[in-house]
Amino acid sequence: MSSDRITRKVVVVTGDITIDWNLARSRGPEAKGPAWLQDVCSHVSWQRGGAALLAALIEAVAAPVGYEVRRPLVPFEIEDQIAPPVHPEDRAYHHCYASWMQYPYTTKKDNKEKPSWRIHEFLGINRCDKIPPPGDWARVRNDDPDAELVFLDDAALGFNQTEALWPEAITRMDSKPWVLLKLTRIGDGTLWDYLVERHSERLIVVIAANDFRHREAQISRELSWERTAQDLAWELTFNPRFSKFARCAHVIVSFNAAGSIIYSRAAEPDVPPTCSLVFDPTVIEGEWERAREGRMMGYTSCLATGIVKELLSAPDKPDFESGVKRGLAAIRKLHSEGYGTRGEATHTVKLTFPLQAVSDEIAKETKDSVFSSVNVRLPGLIRKTGTEQEVGRPWTILEEAYPSDAFEIAKQVIEVGLEEALKKAPCGKFGKLATVDRQEIESLRTIGALVSEYADAPKPKRPLSIAVFGPPGAGKSFGIKQLAMSLRPDEIEVREFNMSQFQTTAELISALHQVRDIGLSHKLPLIFWDEFDSSLGETPYAWLRHFLAPMQDGQFQEGDVTHPIGRAIFVFAGGTSPRYQEFGKEKNEDEKQLYKRLKVPDFISRLKGFLNVLGPNPVYSPARDPFYVLRRAILLRSMLSDVPEIVKDKVPQIDPGVLCAFLTTREYRHGARSMETIVATSRLSGKNKFERSSLPPEDQLELHVDAKDFIGKIQKLELTDEILTRLAKAAHQLFCEELEKKGWKYGGQLDVKNKLHPNLKPWSELTDEICGQNRGQVEDIPAKLAYAGCNMVPDRIGAARRKFPSAILEELAASEHARWMRHKIAAGWRYGNPRNDDLKLHPCLLAWSEEDRPNHAAYAESLGPGILLEEEKPKDREAVQSIPDILSLAGFRIVWPDEKK
Repeated sequence: MSSDRITRKVVVVTGDITIDWNLARSRGPEAKGPAWLQDVCSHVSWQRGGAALLAALIEAVAAPVGYEVRRPLVPFEIEDQIAPPVHPEDRAYHHCYASWMQYPYTTKKDNKEKPSWRIHEFLGINRCDKIPPPGDWARVRNDDPDAELVFLDDAALGFNQTEALWPEAITRMDSKPWVLLKLTRIGDGTLWDYLVERHSERLIVVIAANDFRHREAQISRELSWERTAQDLAWELTFNPRFSKFARCAHVIVSFNAAGSIIYSRAAEPDVPPTCSLVFDPTVIEGEWERAREGRMMGYTSCLATGIVKELLSAPDKPDFESGVKRGLAAIRKLHSEGYGTRGEATHTVKLTFPLQAVSDEIAKETKDSVFSSVNVRLPGLIRKTGTEQEVGRPWTILEEAYPSDAFEIAKQVIEVGLEEALKKAPCGKFGKLATVDRQEIESLRTIGALVSEYADAPKPKRPLSIAVFGPPGAGKSFGIKQLAMSLRPDEIEVREFNMSQFQTTAELISALHQVRDIGLSHKLPLIFWDEFDSSLGETPYAWLRHFLAPMQDGQFQEGDVTHPIGRAIFVFAGGTSPRYQEFGKEKNEDEKQLYKRLKVPDFISRLKGFLNVLGPNPVYSPARDPFYVLRRAILLRSMLSDVPEIVKDKVPQIDPGVLCAFLTTREYRHGARSMETIVATSRLSGKNKFERSSLPPEDQLELHVDAKDFIGKIQKLELTDEILTRLAKAAHQLFCEELEKKGWKYGGQLDVKNKLHPNLKPWSELTDEICGQNRGQVEDIPAKLAYAGCNMVPDRIGAARRKFPSAILEELAASEHARWMRHKIAAGWRYGNPRNDDLKLHPCLLAWSEEDRPNHAAYAESLGPGILLEEEKPKDREAVQSIPDILSLAGFRIVWPDEKK
C-alpha cells in the first residue's frame, strides 16, 4: 500500500441525479385576479439535484475533517467548462419540477422575519430516456475502491438497476467500507438485495417513515411517540416483508423535522436488536412543519449528512444519536430558511439549496439540542407489577426517561413549569389542557383527528358521537372542550345539558331543537350530554334508547314531524362508570339480557371514539399509577398561577409541607374540584406565600380529603444531610446488631464460613464507600414509603412498629435490589462470578425477574445473564422490613395508609 493511500481519506457519493427546476411564483391578490397585470411574474432557477446536490452538501461536511469526496460529474461541470445551459426537455437527464412561493418565517403573531421561499406544489419528475444515460458523466470520477465510506442515493430512477454505475468500493470482493444507503422505495431494484447480501454488517439505511407506510406497514401517525416507535419497531422486527432491514447494521427512519428512530442489529447472534428514539418532546410528527407553512425537499438528505458527519469523525465508533440530532437540526434550518434568499423579489430570486446554512448547522455541537433520546421498549415486553401480574402497564417515555422518584419531578413541575421539568418526555397540549399520560394523549389525539375529519366533511349524514368517562371531578367536560376549541376556535359552539336533571323526553326534544338552531347559525355545535347514563325514574340507562335515532340517522321525531339535526358533535359524559371498559359490563347472563333490552350494546355500537379522563387520583393504586402526582402538579400549578399574590417570577410560592400534602394525599374525594376548592377556600389574600396557616380548618378539609392524612403529609420531613446521616447511622447499627445475633464477628476480610465481616465496626471507622452505601439505602426510604402509600413523621408517641404486608413487600424488595445495583454500577462494578472485590465483580448484579429486566436497559452491559437466585432475595426483603426499625432508632415512625392519627 502506498504512503499516499495511507494519508488519503475518501468518500464516494453517487446515485440518481436530477436537474431540479424551481419556479418562483407571485402570490397574493394580484396573482389571483382576472386581469393580466405586469406585477404578476414568475422566475425559474435550476440546480443539480439528487446525488449531485447531496455530494455538494457532504463535501462541505467532509472537507473540515480531511476527507475528499469522489462523485459523478455531469457534462456542464467537467473540467470547469462553461457549457450551454441544460434545458427542461433534455431527455439525457431526469428533471424534477416544483413551484415555490414566499411563506411567513413562522406563524407567530409577532413574527418580523422576512418570508421564506418554500414549495407550494410539487410538479413531478420527468425521467430520462435511457438508463444508464449516454456518456460517462454518471460514473464516479476517479473512483476509489478503498474508499472508507460509500454514500448511495437511491431515488428509484434507475441507478439501483444499473450495476455499471455502482462504485468499485462496493463491487470489489475484499472491500468493507461503511455503506450509507438513502433509500426512497423499499424493495425496488437489485442494489438493495446486493447490499444486504454483501455489506449488511456495515450497511446503514436512511429512509422516511412514510415509505414504510406506503408499503402497508401499520405505523400510527400523530398519536404518541411511544405508539409510533413501537409500531415501527414491531414492523422491522417481526414483519417478514421488512426482514432485510433487520439484517442491516443500522436503519435510521425519519419522521421529518420531529424525530427519527435508530434501529440497530445486535453484534451477537440470537441477541435482540436495539432501538432508540431521538425526538422533540414538544411536538409530534408533522406538528413542527404545520407551524411553518409550505413544503420542502431535502429532509432525508439533511438527516443522512448528519450521520455522515459522525461516521467521518469517529468511523470506529460513530455516535448515531448525535448524528441524528445534527440531521434534525439541519432539517429545521432548511425548512425555516427555505431556498434562495429570504424576502427576495420573485423576478430576481435564485432558488437553490442553502448549502452553507445547512452545513454550518450540521457542524454545530449537540449538547444544547432541543432533541431528546430514549431507548424504545421493543414490542412484546410488557411491564408487570407486583401481585397484579395480569395487568400490563404500557411502556412510556416518561417512565423510561424519569425512572427516579415521581414526587421530585412533580415538585419541579410546580417550581419551573411542565416543559422545563420534563424536557425529555412528551407532553400533550390541547388549549389550556396539558397531560403527560401516554394513553390520555393518544385518546385525545384520536378524538382530535375524528373532530377535524368530521368538521372538514362537506355534508355529514349524522352527528359525530364520542363518549367520555372518568371519576367525579376528573375534568371530563374541560378536556373535551379544550380539545375542540384548540382545533376549531372560531367554528365550534359548546352547549351542555345534564341528563340527570331531565324528567321527560320533551326536555330532550327541546335540547335537540337548540342543537339545530346552532347549526342553522353556521356554527358547529358541540353538545355535552352530561350523565347520559343516568336513570329515568327507576329505569337505569333510560336515555340511551332515545339517542339511538339521532346518533344513527341524524334526526329526531317530534309527534308526526321528523327533524334533521345537521352537523353536530355529541359528547356523552358518563356518570356511573369511571372508565369506558366498565360501562355496561354485565356480570351475569341476567344482567346481559337486561342491558340488551336497555339498548346498551346498540348505543355503544354507534360511538366513534371514547376518552378515559384520569383525574388527580391514582388509577387502582399508586403502585400501578406512579405518575399520578404529576397530574396533580400540573393541575395545582395552573390553580396557583391564578392567585397573583403568591406568584413571584412566574413561580407559585408554596410551603414545602403544603406542597407535599397536595401532591401525595391519599385521595381527593371529588377529584379536581376538591383541589380547586381547597385552594379557593385557603386564606391567601395579602400573603406572598401559600403557608400552612393559609389552609382551611380541618373539618372543612375533611369535605374534600382525609384531613388527618393531608395534615400528616404536611408534617412529612425533608431529608436534610443531618437526618440522612442519622438514618444511615441507624441502618448501620441495626446491620451490626443483626449480624451479632447470628454469631458474626469483625474480621479484616469477608469470611462466610467463619462468620467474619469487615464492616462489623463503629460508624466512625467505616470507609467513605461503606458510609455512602448506607446513605444510599436510607435516601431511598421516602420513595419506598410513598410507593406503599405511607409517609414518615417524628415519633413523639412511641408507636408500635409494623411490617410491610406481603402484597407490597415483593415490589419494594425488587426496588431495593435495583437501587443497590445502580449504586454498584455507578461505582464501577459489573457482573462476575465468583465475587472479586479487587476487580469489582459481583454475582448478584442480575435482574430481579425476567419481567424486571427491561427496566435495566440503560445499564444492561454491566448485568449478567439470567435472574437473581431465590436464595439471594431475602437480603433485599430484610432491608425493606428493617425500614420501620431504622426510622425508630433515628426518632421517626411510619404513618400507614389505614392509620388514623
